[in-house]
Amino acid sequence: MLGDTQIIDDKNSTLNNRPSSFNTLEISRPVLKRKGQNSVKVLPRVMRGSHIGEFDKDLLLRIKPKQVLIEKEQLFQENMELKLKTHSLQQELLRLKTKNMQIENELSKKEDPKDIKQAWDKPQSTSIIPSLKQTIKELKAELEIREKDIFKLKSNIKCSRVSELEVEVQAYIDECTRLRHHLEETLKSKQEPTEEKILTAQALASLKNENNEYFQQISALKTENSTLKATLEEEKKKKKPIVKKVDVNNRTEIHKLRIALDSSSKDFADKEEKYKMEIALLKAKVDKGNIKPKRIGNIVNFKPKAPSLFKLVNSIIPLRFKSVNEFVGIFKNVKSFAGIYEQFKAVCGKVKQKHVSEISIIFNLDRPEKFPDVVKEWYPFYDYSSKYESSDEEDKVKRGKQDTRGIENSKSSSQIIEKPDSSLSKAAKSRESTPALIQKPQEKLESNKNKAPKPGPIANLFIKPKIQTIKKSQVADLLLKSSLALQIHRIAKEDFPNLISNSDSISFEAMEAFFRSEPFSFPQEDARLLSKFLIEPNEDTVDEDLHLASLDHITTKYFKNTENWTILSNTDEERLDKELTSILSEYHLALKESCLACDPDQKGTVSSDDFKIILEDLQLTFTPELHSYCRLLFYSCNMQINQVPYEYFIKSYISHDNSNSQDMSDEEIAVIVRGYLEKIADKMVEDGKTVKGIFNYDDEGLISGQGFCEGLENIGITDIPQDHMVLILEALQYENSEDPCILVEELEDILQHYGVGEHHESMTTEGIAKENQDEDDEYSEDYED
Repeated sequence: MLGDTQIIDDKNSTLNNRPSSFNTLEISRPVLKRKGQNSVKVLPRVMRGSHIGEFDKDLLLRIKPKQVLIEKEQLFQENMELKLKTHSLQQELLRLKTKNMQIENELSKKEDPKDIKQAWDKPQSTSIIPSLKQTIKELKAELEIREKDIFKLKSNIKCSRVSELEVEVQAYIDECTRLRHHLEETLKSKQEPTEEKILTAQALASLKNENNEYFQQISALKTENSTLKATLEEEKKKKKPIVKKVDVNNRTEIHKLRIALDSSSKDFADKEEKYKMEIALLKAKVDKGNIKPKRIGNIVNFKPKAPSLFKLVNSIIPLRFKSVNEFVGIFKNVKSFAGIYEQFKAVCGKVKQKHVSEISIIFNLDRPEKFPDVVKEWYPFYDYSSKYESSDEEDKVKRGKQDTRGIENSKSSSQIIEKPDSSLSKAAKSRESTPALIQKPQEKLESNKNKAPKPGPIANLFIKPKIQTIKKSQVADLLLKSSLALQIHRIAKEDFPNLISNSDSISFEAMEAFFRSEPFSFPQEDARLLSKFLIEPNEDTVDEDLHLASLDHITTKYFKNTENWTILSNTDEERLDKELTSILSEYHLALKESCLACDPDQKGTVSSDDFKIILEDLQLTFTPELHSYCRLLFYSCNMQINQVPYEYFIKSYISHDNSNSQDMSDEEIAVIVRGYLEKIADKMVEDGKTVKGIFNYDDEGLISGQGFCEGLENIGITDIPQDHMVLILEALQYENSEDPCILVEELEDILQHYGVGEHHESMTTEGIAKENQDEDDEYSEDYED
């Protein structure tokens, strides 16, 4: 406003200033007074259009509606915006009016010299003094008018400010009243509960009561579970000793002690067998006093044929891998002879009752509970190498039956025990009669003393079976694949143990799952083979049930059987790419012709040996660093070792071929990708498979490029060219990942449009077995604690 008043004051000052030449004209010539010119009644042109609109005070007096549908906050904001806009418009109007007044003043100044000139032309009929008086009066009148206008403008400015403040204060008052009413309504609504609130409160109270009841039940069940666990632990302590945990670091020492224990137990068993045989011979010597000492060697060396029951035991045990304790343990609850027969019949198949009765009578079994001990004691004294026809005891039984029936039951225990001795003597006589079988008794006795006794079938059952370890040649390709996969993912060799686990001991199942996941994504057979190789010790044979190894052993074996590698930086890769580009730009035609000659089927790949020969023919030598980089490129292209994708390799490093590939339009690429997706979907629908059942993906649901290629190979699609495979992977690339990968959910949604069904997860036998194993481990840990 100060600026506007300054403009008006300047304007008034300009009106009072008169031109310097006017005084001379006024003195020299009289001014003719014209009627109506510069009269008081007629306002000058400057004041004719000067009108400033007053503020409409009726707006404040208007009645405001009590119920406003629009929210008060919104109205308040709109009102303030309109006020600001009105104020700005008023300022603009005032500025334009002042400008208009300035223009009119300039126009009047331009018109005044014309009037003076006209007055000069006319003759001076009057004097100068009246004219001056008249001009003074006019100027005074004009000055009064100007002052009135200034006062009016100032009053309007004050009124506008006051009115704005009043409107703003009234808006604040309305907003306060609205908020007060709103607060009162909310307080009333809180004080007066509605039906919904009552129902929700009742539901919450009932739920709290149920929750308390469930909590009490859970606490009661927990206490009951703890008591049951305590009783179970006490019973287990009574039945079995607590199994102590074995430290992994002491495994080698335990293994050595176990070997020493096995050797000592074997020596003890041999000595025991030897002493038992000597005792049996001494008993036979006492019973048969006419036996000469010279025949002791033959008697010791001779073993009679086994009874029928022992022969059946010998034939069954090696086939079913059962120890004597397991075989005869089925008789621990048997209390009658018929029970023994039924148990043997269930296990051994067709067993005659005479076999069981015969063996019971021979060894004078007064109680069936002694049967397992008798089998253990007398089993090694019989020969099982000859073809089984009939035992010596059966021959005697047959002869007895021809003479008199039921001789077995009539003989006493002392007479029956002599049967093995008589059969031994008879066999010895028959052997003496045949000269081919005669040997020197003393020499044979000495040789038998020096010779280690052969373990029988039952003794072999107590020895853990050994199997051949996997050689490095069997897993050389898998080791190379694993190292290349780590290089592709920029993982150093020293970080390999950190990828496996932080625990000291690693199981076979954990290693298999490790190699089946990223960054390797091996098939199940390859993962099992490589895991078994790393877990096995550095020996020719190993126990069959070995499924655990330490992390240090696995790491050292992996480091020993794989080459060292370095992770290349971006600058190194750019340098090597420049070298390959310079080499291929010169030799790409000759290289392609030679590779096509070695590739009659035009698959776009040749073997690494053929590629090496081609490079030698072209006299091209690669540095070791460049050679390892090329091998990594070849593996990353088709995820196969010992193969060189020469076609894709040459295209990647030749600008001309790259320009031709870039000339392909987006529509052509889309047609190619759709065709292959339709082919994949038809094959999956034909086999009845789903996306998640074919392609391996990680925890985030991402399928790697290698996993996608392996999944296509699993369903029998192997004829996709390399450049088309690259187009498919680029079209299905997951946006949020920098590495080449596909989101399994996106691929599933895409293939569902082509008719592929959704994947429904179900609990497999492996999952059930794993869950049961976890429960068993939990129970075993509780038991050990």
